[in-house]
Amino acid sequence: MKLHCLLTEDLLIPDLKSRTRDEALKEIVSFLKKNNKISRDKELFEKLTQREMLGSTAIGDGVAIPHCKLKGVKCPVFLLGVSRQGVDFDSMDGKPSHIFFVVITSPLRTM
Repeated sequence: MKLHCLLTEDLLIPDLKSRTRDEALKEIVSFLKKNNKISRDKELFEKLTQREMLGSTAIGDGVAIPHCKLKGVKCPVFLLGVSRQGVDFDSMDGKPSHIFFVVITSPLRTM
């Protein structure tokens, strides 16, 4: 599967309004719920937040890659969000994040 096949126009947030990490994650989750890409919005927010507690997914140079696994996701969800103002996402370089690549996949099944 090619990455560009996963990123469709309905998975683009061209102008994130949030200024903090939690606000941005809530805005992203709300967008996905509203566009019927996920059904477990509260669980998704919790999982994304838990992942951030392990260490920031902001990799620097204005880029963050929030990601997690969520039951009920049939195919990977790949969202692109853009923040013109920037979001304090606890980046290693201390700078705000402007580009968000959000990846949500289903947990692997064990036999």
